[in-house]
Amino acid sequence: MEKLQKQTSKTQQREMEFLKSMTVPPIRSLLESAPPSVAVLGAYIDELDSQLDENSHKMDECLHEILKTCNKLPGNKQYSSPKEAVNHVISTHIIEKDSCYDPEAEDVLTILSHVISVLENHPGSEEKLLQDLLSLSSKEGLSLPCKSHQGSNPMQSVTSVNAVTDNLEMQISQQWDQISLHFRRYFTDKLKKLPIDSTKPDLDLFEGKRMEYIHSLLALYPSDDILIKYQTLRSQQLERCFETLLPEMDSEQYSSMEITKNCRELSDIILNMIDEDFVIFNSGIFKKSFNTARAMHDMYLEKFSDEMSALVEDIWEDIEDIVNKPRKSSLAHANQSPNSEQGELEQNSQSLPRIYMESILDVVTSVLHIEEHVECLLRCAAWDPAGVTSKRVKRKGSLRGVLKTTSSPEIQRRPLSYTSDDMSFSENFNTSFGSMPSSLSDSIPAPKVVERTRGEERLRWEWKLMFKKIAPDLAKFVGLRIRNLLKTTLDSELGDWTRLGVLHTESVPQELWGGKLDYPKSISKSVSCFMTELDFLLPFARAGTEGSILNCVRLAFVDAINLCLQNFHIHLTKLSSDVPRNAPMKTLYILLSSSVYIKNHLQHYEMVLTGDDSSKKNFSSLHKNYQELVDALFKLTVEIHNNYMATSVLHDMESYNWKDSKEFQEGERCSFPVQMWNYHLRGLCHDLWTICSPRLSQDIYSQILHNSLQIFSQRYSHSKPSYRRTSQYRSDIISILLCASELLFPACSSVSMYLDPGSSQLPHYSIHNFCSVLLADMAIVASPLEMLYKMYKKGFHELPELQPTGGSTPTAEVIGTNTHWLSWIQPTIFQTGHKHYFDMRTTTAVYFHCKLLLSQPDIDWSKVLQAYIMKDFTLPILFLTQSVTGDSPTQANNDKNLHQQKVSQTFSVITRVLTQCHHFKESVARVLVPVISRCNEWKLLDTKTLIGQDIMVPVWMETVFTLLDPFINSVLKPVLVSVVLDGNSGPPIRPIMSVIADLPCGCRPQFTPPSSRSKSSESQKELMDALMRQMVSYIADNVFSIPNTVCILMRTLQEHCTANNIKTPHHCAGMKVIGTCLRLRLQDKHYLERVTGLNLNHQQTDTLRSLADCVYYVLINTKAKSNATPQLAGKFCKENKVWVQSKIQAITSYLNNVMFEMNDHTILEGATNEYMKQLFTLAASNILDSPTGQADLTCLYGLIANNFSWLERQFDIQFILPSSGVENIPQFTLSSEVDQFKEFNACKEYEMIGTRKFDHPTIESFNINWQELLSSDLGISEFGFRSLLYNRHEMQDGAYLEEQEKKPVETLKSVYENEPRELG
Repeated sequence: MEKLQKQTSKTQQREMEFLKSMTVPPIRSLLESAPPSVAVLGAYIDELDSQLDENSHKMDECLHEILKTCNKLPGNKQYSSPKEAVNHVISTHIIEKDSCYDPEAEDVLTILSHVISVLENHPGSEEKLLQDLLSLSSKEGLSLPCKSHQGSNPMQSVTSVNAVTDNLEMQISQQWDQISLHFRRYFTDKLKKLPIDSTKPDLDLFEGKRMEYIHSLLALYPSDDILIKYQTLRSQQLERCFETLLPEMDSEQYSSMEITKNCRELSDIILNMIDEDFVIFNSGIFKKSFNTARAMHDMYLEKFSDEMSALVEDIWEDIEDIVNKPRKSSLAHANQSPNSEQGELEQNSQSLPRIYMESILDVVTSVLHIEEHVECLLRCAAWDPAGVTSKRVKRKGSLRGVLKTTSSPEIQRRPLSYTSDDMSFSENFNTSFGSMPSSLSDSIPAPKVVERTRGEERLRWEWKLMFKKIAPDLAKFVGLRIRNLLKTTLDSELGDWTRLGVLHTESVPQELWGGKLDYPKSISKSVSCFMTELDFLLPFARAGTEGSILNCVRLAFVDAINLCLQNFHIHLTKLSSDVPRNAPMKTLYILLSSSVYIKNHLQHYEMVLTGDDSSKKNFSSLHKNYQELVDALFKLTVEIHNNYMATSVLHDMESYNWKDSKEFQEGERCSFPVQMWNYHLRGLCHDLWTICSPRLSQDIYSQILHNSLQIFSQRYSHSKPSYRRTSQYRSDIISILLCASELLFPACSSVSMYLDPGSSQLPHYSIHNFCSVLLADMAIVASPLEMLYKMYKKGFHELPELQPTGGSTPTAEVIGTNTHWLSWIQPTIFQTGHKHYFDMRTTTAVYFHCKLLLSQPDIDWSKVLQAYIMKDFTLPILFLTQSVTGDSPTQANNDKNLHQQKVSQTFSVITRVLTQCHHFKESVARVLVPVISRCNEWKLLDTKTLIGQDIMVPVWMETVFTLLDPFINSVLKPVLVSVVLDGNSGPPIRPIMSVIADLPCGCRPQFTPPSSRSKSSESQKELMDALMRQMVSYIADNVFSIPNTVCILMRTLQEHCTANNIKTPHHCAGMKVIGTCLRLRLQDKHYLERVTGLNLNHQQTDTLRSLADCVYYVLINTKAKSNATPQLAGKFCKENKVWVQSKIQAITSYLNNVMFEMNDHTILEGATNEYMKQLFTLAASNILDSPTGQADLTCLYGLIANNFSWLERQFDIQFILPSSGVENIPQFTLSSEVDQFKEFNACKEYEMIGTRKFDHPTIESFNINWQELLSSDLGISEFGFRSLLYNRHEMQDGAYLEEQEKKPVETLKSVYENEPRELG
């Protein structure tokens, strides 16, 4: 506790120092792994409060300044409220009337003519030109005159001067129409060319382009018209997708069954489109308030359901043709009865090809997929006061002030209720410039945002109407198909059972094994076929919600299941009655697994069809019946094995003839039943592990092991061996305990069950008690008489004190427990008093845990994770160092490449898993630093070392790069957008302000004329400067997003570099890692093309390579110069010296912060076994939720399984028994593939105890310190001691005694008088 308190205080101190040294960081950096201390949260909240107070104070000052400014404006009015003052200024147009002079019409015409010229001569420069045009208002404050809307016909003018003015205004209007039309076509074409795919690349460069292009259109046209145009465009794109994936019926490629396979791809494309538009519609860029769910329905869902409806009708027509063809041929029989017609219908439905139902199912699943996704989106958009911020997306500037006369009255706005049936822009903007109804205005006030309830955004998609005509027939077909399948499968299985007496099996998919419902590994073929068909038809029932058109299909599905599975229940019960009389035990295991499989599937169907609504359970009684069947088969299995044990396995007259005066097998082996018992349980374990559910099989195995040990303890507690049979008695018990120590591993699911079982952990607690009884039996009955006499001659409670022997004993300073027998039977592995891994040596603890893990019936994810974290990450350090320093293949380059790939995969998997263990933030540092030290690669972090050219990237560094990839990709994304997408925006253009001499008011323009130097070199420098500034700023601003595990690794690397006198850039090894990663990623064309999904040309590749060298220099060297210094990077650092140093300081101060210093203590110190189990279960659950979590943990399990023999040798584990046969020295392997179904070699298994040989000479010569054993706590009472004492052959009446034996026997008999009434 003191260590934990010190650790907590140090952590609080470091966090406080971190808060004091930096401006308040993102709350995410403090809450990433675990909640910080109360003191740190208090300091954080205090800092936020101070910032809020400061912001409030600044807002008050700003409001007072606004009030003072308004009171100084013309009007001689003084206001006391800022709100009243601002409202007055807006309503009276004071600021507009007091603005600068309007530009002359000739200047406006000159500007627009220049814009048209640029558009015609420099195609592709539209985006630059639009930004320059918008800057007239945002930077220069320039307002250009336009024609007032009092009249639109120039013939209405009354003077020649006015006529000239009208002509100019008409020219301005026409030119602006031409410009806006060009912009509209350009940005609309850009929207059309945005990729539409079913999947997104890792780095989507087009993610923000859709919003950007819509912003550009909104700066030119009214919001309502852009919305209509955008919806039209998306409809056209969707139609093209339909034409590609769903060809027309009259086309040569049309096949209803084939094209339904494209439904899932089409649904994925639609969902991507919906996701994109969902973001846009909820961003507020369209001023019109509309229902998002309705918009999605009109744009995508309704059209998709129409296409699917036509497809379903076409498929069903084919089905009707197949079903009705036999029926029509049978109409010639006039005497056909209704019963025969029903039978024919069933026959026809059974003969219907499955491919047609698969086609309809493809349609149903794709529609359900879209519906669930859209409903999830709408739930995310529901009002949540604690959810997403209400900050509006920043919009581009408007051209309203560019071409509108500032002194003219406000243009009439289009009403919000305006809608147009015409989807084209051309007819909406065919009027003159001055009379356009708000064509360039975006001043329409946004609708008032009010809290929306969930009901306003509810999806109403009646896609089930497509099944209105076929729903009754579909329901009938589903019911008949299930019933016919039941008849077929049961008839086939009963036929095989009657003729051959066998039960064919099928393997359950591995992803289903175990789990929360405890799925089996193998089931009967009939159950597999039947339940597979139910799984196939389940989506139809799932779609049939109550009150819907498909509800009849759901009811037919439920009724058929209840009927058919009840028959299956009878069938399984009948077959189980033939075991073991007419069938082997494996048949019973298969029946048990099949019952469990059906029971679990019923629970699954219940959850899918009714959810948590307990009032609508469809299979409650059926589930109960199967639960009772599982319990009955479980008890039957245990009872049969108990009978086997009592009557066959443990029965041998010769072996248990204890009164025989002749030695058993000349004293060379133990009893045959003991070895047969070991073999039987090993075979039982194999059968259960390969067939039954993991937890259920472990319960059966544990119960049988318990019952058999109970028989042994009772038998040997009452046995009275003769003098010649005493050695057999001793060998039997030693063999039983050695076997039990190995057989107990598969029975235990936790370390506490093996080393420290509680009284509630049954049957494990009783198993240890029986083993302790057997050890006591051997100690009293088989120990040397002189030793027994010496220890117990004064009475049971008067044991003599032992003199210290100078060495440790299994019982030193420990009072006996029911697990102390392990320390006597396996003294090289177990020590008395060891109840936790903390009590054991590192090698012993890791070996024990790996053995326990591999003994489980299924992969225990929490134990896999614990194996790689326990004892200071011993296992991953050992695996990684061995993978990089061990022998690699030398035969061929292919073998070397394959080996290197496996090494990289091993590093990636281990570090990826450890990074997700948020309770062990130092895991990656503790694992990789020993690898670097072992490889002696600290020099790679030196500032002068350039990795990637002459020096290959080591595997550990590439692994760190992989962990940094999310952060690096976020840095690269805006750069790649600028180079790859925006780099094709055409050549530099002449700025608009350069075409007029001066502003009309005489103000100095903000425009700076371009330099007269070389255009190509200057533009290249500007591009590189902008990209370098962008990257360095992003790294400094977002360094908080680097995972804490990587930050701790970087600080640890710096500490070791300092200790090894390695000079790192800016005294920060993390800067070297980040800079190297950025450089190599930018130079790797294949990597960039893979993450972006785009093809890069030579010019883009060269630009990125130059940028890689420049940004590497800025981050790493900054000041140092050499011949290899990039010229552009050197100039950038010189021109922006202070700025660069401030950014570098911000990055390094964070990466080197004391917050990331490694602690000497972990969360596991002093933790109980139960706490560790819960901790690792939670961590493993989080990892399994990740996309690659299960595959990663399976790979880690395979590494342990395939290298377990190698680990035994590495850990130098000493065994009592010799190895089994002549084996080669185990070699380390990086293979992670595991054979889940190993063959059972009966001859080999009979001669094995665990992984060692069942060696009888070794057992006969087993060394026991009888004095220590007799003086230990054997866990028996005085009555029990007296009973066992009189089981010895010396204590029997009429026993032959040597002279030296008479006195001890007489003394013991006098002290422990035999009382028949007690013994009886």
